[in-house]
Amino acid sequence: MAIERAELIARMRKFIKEGMSFNRFYEQRAKWGFTIRRANMLADWHDIKEIEVKSTLARGIKVGLVPVEAIAEMKNWQFKGLNEWLYKFAYNQIDKKGKVVKTGFVNITSVEAMAIEDAVAELWQRSFDQSPPISGEERIFTLESVFHSPKK
Repeated sequence: MAIERAELIARMRKFIKEGMSFNRFYEQRAKWGFTIRRANMLADWHDIKEIEVKSTLARGIKVGLVPVEAIAEMKNWQFKGLNEWLYKFAYNQIDKKGKVVKTGFVNITSVEAMAIEDAVAELWQRSFDQSPPISGEERIFTLESVFHSPKK
């Protein structure tokens, strides 16, 4: 059941980006052979849609600014039950020849909202502590999304 739900969520991301409606996706699900309660799938649909919308808004935040709560607040999610901010960054590690060696995502959490440049500075510190730089190497961190879980 968990694997089936995970696969449906992965497909949801694709179809939400394409602008498909929930009802159309629900009909498609039957053709793919998945069985899941409509209420559970609708809750997942709303969560994934909210994440996709919030992640596109975060990309427009300028480096020196702190994100506002309105573009980061997640209504249905709780991170450890705290009033917490989650910043998701994409990173590229580039060698001295200009070739991308490593790419991935890094998450950083904070109890208070941070300026983007402060979050990047903390990421630099963490990344160099975990894997010291090689001569001529460059690391680029790009904000992908910001989520805020308000205290209830």
